[in-house]
Formats: sequence, structure tokens, C-alpha cells
Amino acid sequence: MLTTRLTTTLIMLLGLGTSLWVTPNLHADENTKDPLSVQIAASPSSIEPKNEYSIQLNLQLPAGYHAYEDQFKVTFLEPSGIIVKTMTLSPLKKWFDKFSKKDRTGVEGNSTLSLHFETPDRFVDDNGKLVFELTYQACSDSFCLFPKSKDVTIPVSFKGNPKATIANMPKDISLFSAEGFSYFLGQSLWLALILAFFAGIVTSFTPCIFPMIPITLAILNNHSESRTRLTNFVISVVYVLGIATTYSVLGLIAAKSGMLFGSILSNSYVLAFICTLFFLMALSMYGAFDLQMPHSITQRFGQGSKRKGYLGAYLSGLFAGIVASPCVGPVLVSILTYVSTQQSSVLGFFLLFTYAMGLGLIFILLGSSTELMRKLPRSGPWMETTKIILGSLMMVGFFYYFDLLVNTRIFQSVLGITLVTLASLFGAFLKPSGRKRDLVKKGFMQAALILGFVFFVMGVTGLSTTSIQRTEIQDIQFNKNKLWTPFSEEALAQAKLDKKTVIVDFFADWCAACWQLEEHVFTTPEFIERTRNVVLLKMDATKDSTSLNDLKKKYGIVGLPTILFFDSNGTWIKSKTLTEFENKDKFFKRIEDLK
Repeated sequence: MLTTRLTTTLIMLLGLGTSLWVTPNLHADENTKDPLSVQIAASPSSIEPKNEYSIQLNLQLPAGYHAYEDQFKVTFLEPSGIIVKTMTLSPLKKWFDKFSKKDRTGVEGNSTLSLHFETPDRFVDDNGKLVFELTYQACSDSFCLFPKSKDVTIPVSFKGNPKATIANMPKDISLFSAEGFSYFLGQSLWLALILAFFAGIVTSFTPCIFPMIPITLAILNNHSESRTRLTNFVISVVYVLGIATTYSVLGLIAAKSGMLFGSILSNSYVLAFICTLFFLMALSMYGAFDLQMPHSITQRFGQGSKRKGYLGAYLSGLFAGIVASPCVGPVLVSILTYVSTQQSSVLGFFLLFTYAMGLGLIFILLGSSTELMRKLPRSGPWMETTKIILGSLMMVGFFYYFDLLVNTRIFQSVLGITLVTLASLFGAFLKPSGRKRDLVKKGFMQAALILGFVFFVMGVTGLSTTSIQRTEIQDIQFNKNKLWTPFSEEALAQAKLDKKTVIVDFFADWCAACWQLEEHVFTTPEFIERTRNVVLLKMDATKDSTSLNDLKKKYGIVGLPTILFFDSNGTWIKSKTLTEFENKDKFFKRIEDLK
């Protein structure tokens, strides 16, 4: 009994002592996370272009803390173009700093920060708020914190912006840039819709659209010779409507949830589904079986060939919209950013839908052009050849996404087996008939057979051309020239201390434009020479993480590629942000004045 009481008493004393020891440390941890409290004391309710305004902030630090005057910094994030004229702290106090061993000035307890700024000639991103980043460094008598940043948002109304027309648009703003779209969006919805449509057309000629061409040709060319010109055109439009529907829904989800647009392709289950569908459609084109709509669906929507054709085209377009989702550009980034800050999902959907219809215009032209096939004979060898070509295009689409799903050795082995199998089935071992056409076909198939064996051996032995190419790229980046280093806030802060400019590349394995930048810009001798004194940082955005989500929120990253640029003072140059593939000449022009 006595032993039990003593044990109980000892446990209670230990628990009390532990709580007394832990509690102050918990409060200390709370304070060290972000000890500075900021409240808005005075700010303008509305602002106009080319004018000057003031903001007053009340700052509060816990007892025992002080913040250095020379470490306070303000950077405006929204709208673009605002210039900080003066920044004043009061009351300033002076003390001997035992860390730097010299007298320092700063603030303690309650203080005031007065900010005087100038607005640009016009607002290109009017989101109804002022947003700026406040950076500071706080210390106590026993330790110093790393510099910390916090975003401050002030609701304002924007007045006096010039009416948006192409004629009075600033010369330094590109028509299809994020700033250009925001410029029109803030003034005229109709102009913004027109610009979004034409920007979609421009995006359709970028490398990320190429994987969609095989599936489009296979779907829209199927039985096109038996349909009228008008029917082919309508089916093409319905197919693009399916693309636009999926594209718009994915865009809304991305804008509202904060996920990267196109990141759905980082999901292995989605990739597996896409690969399976491409493979089955390829086999169907090769004549292995007929790929048809399920009977229950055709029963519900009617038995007519036209209705089945329209339904099949729309459902195929819904699928193709997923394939197109990694395709981004400045205007799409601006649309997604706008949608994420607005309450109107309907408006956002229509903006995305209009953009996607522009992107899909090339597929309407491809579908309508199949009318030429009606002038060809109804049947014959040409039809079989056409199906083989379409099947091969579908197989190219399969391997494009299969490469993202498996490692290089499996990819090469499966590619080799596929080439050997197809070459064997389509004439590599046929007896020559004497006709030139058959001889050419046999020679081509035998070459494919040999190539298949080579790929299979390379895959089995682990020697892969793809792995060699990518390893060389990474070797150039990370080893030989020490160009790129993994991104971290510490590396960014160190570059600021060293007074060096910074380029930050956000990339992902599923981002086709990212690989285009790697191969055609970042690995060129000219880039290596021009960035010799630039800090190059890379952030892998293939999979979500807590640090990535923080960076997406901080820098407004909604799609890939995204390249950020910082000057030697550590200021993010928002106007230079790159969100699409750009050839090396344009890229070098972008960085020529980076200081």
C-alpha cells in the first residue's frame, strides 16, 4: 500500500515537473515560428495609376525580442509594377549587438512601419487587393532567427485604368503573356475571351500537343470515308468539345485545390489507364479486334451510327482532355490564377473552355480534312496500310506515356518485344513476291526487327539510350559544370547575401515542355557560359510535398514549366516569370538584363 502511494506520488511529481519544463518551451517554440505580429493601421481604400500612396502598419514583438532595421524589406507581389519609394520604422532603438559585435538599430515591442509607394502607369492584374511580402529578422538575447517573410493583403479598389484596347496596350507587354491577358481581363471580358481563344491556338503548336495527334487521327479517321463532309466536321467539333470539357474541369479543380495543372499524369493509375487505352486502340487498328462502345451505352443513346459516332467522339474527347492537361502557357497560368482568386467558378469555367476550344481547333481541322479520304477507293490495300499507320501512331502514344510509368530497362525491353512482334506479323519473314512494293515493305520490317532486338538487348543488359541521354543531361547539370543545385530557401538567402542573381526551375517528369527546355536551352554551351555567375536552383515538382505547396502558394505556381528569376538583391522579378517552352535565343534575351 505504501509502495503504491509512493509510486503514485513520484509519478505525479515527475508529471508536474515535466509539464513545468515543457510548457515554457512550447511557448518559446510558438514565438520562434513567427514572433512579429502585423496589423494594418492606415491604408488607401482605392488606388489609381501613376500615383503615390502610403500604408501604415503596427508591429508588435514579444518581450525580449528585437528586429534589425536593415533587415526589413517590402516587396509588392500584386499588382505588378508597384515601386516602394520609402520605408520608415519608428521608434528606432539602438543597442550593442553581441552577435555582430557592433552597435545596431531596430525596433522592440510596439512600433510602426510607414510605407510610401508609387503605382504603375496601368494595372495589368487587378484582383481587388494589394499584396506585399514583408521580410524581417528578429533576435533575442540568447539566439537569432533566420530571416522570415510574411504576406500582407490589403483590399482596395482599382480606379482610372485606361480602357483596354490593343492600340493602347503597353509596348513592353506581350499580347499572349500573363500580363497581357490580365490587362484585358480587368477591363473587358469579351476581349479576354478572344485572347484566350487565340492563345489556345498558339498553344496547340507546342510539343505537349504532339502526343494527342495519334489518338485524334485514329478516332476521327475511323469510318470517315463513309460519312459526309458535314458529319465529319460535326464529329470533330464534338470531339473537341469533349477535350474542352475535361480540360476546363481539371483547370477548375487545379485552381480551387492548389494542385499543379497537369499533375494528374503523375498518378500511376491514370498513366496505366492511358497506356492501356492507347495499346488497345493500336491493336484494334492492327485488326486484332473491333473496339466498340459498350452495348448498354449504345442502347441508351440510340442505335444510329451517327449518334454512336457523336457519343464515341465526345467520350474520346473527354479522355483526350486528360492527355492535353500538361499543356500550359502564360495565358492559361493567368486564367488559373484568376480563377483561384475569384468566387465565380462559372466565369472561370468559360474562360478555360474558350482557351481549350482554341487549343482544339487544330483537331477540328484534322478531322474535317479526312473528307479527302472519301475520294479514295472504298476498299483495297490502301485501307489496310492506313490502319497500320494509325495503329503505329497509337503505339507511339502508348510508349510516350509508358516511359513515364516504368523504369528505363522495362521500357526498352517492352519496346524491343513490341517491334519484334509487329515486324514478324507484318512481313519480316514473308517470301518475296517480286513486286517492288512488297520488297520495300519486307526490308522495312526486317529493319524494325533488328532494331527491336537491339532495344531488347539494351533493356535486358541495362544499357539504354534514353537513360544515357538523360544521364548526360543530369551529369552536365549536377556534376561536370556544377550548374544546378536543389532548391532551398537557405540557398536563395545565401545568393542574396552574395549579391548574385538566381534562376529557379520548377520541373516534373510528366512535363514535356520541361524536357524541351532541358535539351534545347539548359544544356547548351551558350547557357553554361551566360549563367556562369548566376545561381541555378531546381525544384522537382513531380510529386506533391509540403515544401512544394508552400512555394506554389508563395509564387503563384499553377502549372509547369515555371521559371522564376531573382535579382542580386533577392527580389523576385515577377514580370520575367516563364511558363512555357522558349527557344534559347528568346531565353537569353530574357536574362540579358538580369542583375
